[in-house]
Amino acid sequence: MSKALDLLNQHQPFEVPEYIGAVRLHVFNVEDNLPPKAQALINNAPGNLSIRIGGGCAGMDLRDQKDMLDLFRTNLDRYRGLISSGATRSIKDGRIDPMVTEVAALLARIGGENIVSISTVPRIGVLQLVGNSRLEMLRQDEYGQSITYFNPGVATILIPQSSDGIDLGWDGDLETYFQMLEARRNCGIFWNGGGVTKSEIKMSLRHGWDTVLVEGSGRAADELIDAMRIGELDLTLADETNRTMYEPRLHHLHVVSKYDKFGLRDKLREISFLS
Repeated sequence: MSKALDLLNQHQPFEVPEYIGAVRLHVFNVEDNLPPKAQALINNAPGNLSIRIGGGCAGMDLRDQKDMLDLFRTNLDRYRGLISSGATRSIKDGRIDPMVTEVAALLARIGGENIVSISTVPRIGVLQLVGNSRLEMLRQDEYGQSITYFNPGVATILIPQSSDGIDLGWDGDLETYFQMLEARRNCGIFWNGGGVTKSEIKMSLRHGWDTVLVEGSGRAADELIDAMRIGELDLTLADETNRTMYEPRLHHLHVVSKYDKFGLRDKLREISFLS
């Protein structure tokens, strides 16, 4: 059994932990500024550091997922500052199915007053209250009906929406979280992931963030590491016509191995995100 997973109430995936008390939800138009209360939480977070955890777990079995959580716990247990991730929770057979989005909840659990957890998810469907005042997001598209569950293990969830009712897509919160963190010193850590994660990584680098890719985690992270090593890392986003290529003198890209037990901790100390 994963020691990190034991810290999450895996058999009560919809329950708000006592150390959170109540999850603050802010739904707002993506074209607008952040809600003042959310901005105040960010401004008052300990220190001036923030870490955004991105990626996914496709192609991983439960053992890999547990190892992923243990790696983040081992390497980030002394972090102090703001932590952010996607605000969703995956549930399987009535239990938490551990994904990358659980890392923020895990750090909120072990960090206490040293951590402020603020995660994001775009509104891509209808928000509805079900059961015991549980918030879900219902989406209907050409693939059928799907339900997105929110992660009650983080203290604050930001839900940007389009004012004209147009579906933002799963990358619809990216500009929101880069905006909300612009006054802080930021690091993005990326594990595995797909198309949205690739966009996150490129935006992280182009915003001047320290960007850490975990080698061996699979998919997007490994693909972009390989492209960097052969000099073909293209940071151009899908809607752009002018190409932006990775430039080591301008972009702060770091690589750590998932097989190095303390590699991530060492790298974060090197770039002054851990003492």
